[in-house]
Amino acid sequence: MVHARYEHDEALHEHHDLSPLGFDPSHAIEVVTKAAKDNPHAALAGAFAVGFVLGGGVTPKLLGAMAMFAARRYFRATVEETLASVQASLEKQSTPEL
Repeated sequence: MVHARYEHDEALHEHHDLSPLGFDPSHAIEVVTKAAKDNPHAALAGAFAVGFVLGGGVTPKLLGAMAMFAARRYFRATVEETLASVQASLEKQSTPEL
């Protein structure tokens, strides 16, 4: 049964011809369709995000706000890790070795 599945997959991919863009659009559609069937919630979220961006929903002001939010989170995590590392280093130095 498993062997038959692999033969079926190979048969699907044998008939694809590459377009001038370097990929077969029908194969891309098959892959997207399979991914959407396997993960419908992720497919809906992705479709919403693409529609939002292509529809002009990401204005420069909104994009800047999202970038600042991400930068703050990254900066905070970096500072916390650095302070924890410094604290561990100081505690290691202050502990007398026996």
